[in-house]
Amino acid sequence: MELLIQNGANVKAEDSEEGKTALMLACEKGYLEVITKLLDSGAVVDKGDKKKKTALMYAVNLTQENCDIISSLLSKKAEVDWKSLEGQTALLLAADRKHARIVSMLL
Repeated sequence: MELLIQNGANVKAEDSEEGKTALMLACEKGYLEVITKLLDSGAVVDKGDKKKKTALMYAVNLTQENCDIISSLLSKKAEVDWKSLEGQTALLLAADRKHARIVSMLL
């Protein structure tokens, strides 16, 4: 990852099919080290994919609570009130998943 970024990889690029960025994909999989590197390299936190879901929403939607990922995104001022096309916010997703610690972080 670091070699790609050093050689000019665009950390803000998105895939053409779903509009997901590398940050969204890393959040979706729970890859904290990749997320940290992308954030440190200027990845955009508040960008929605084609369904208007953000990296924070993908991180919240993980099966396991990962407060370190959420904390990293919030430290970069991730928008907690962003609504997807379905009208969901990160808070609603966290509550639906019964992620109590993340709910308190988002309040």
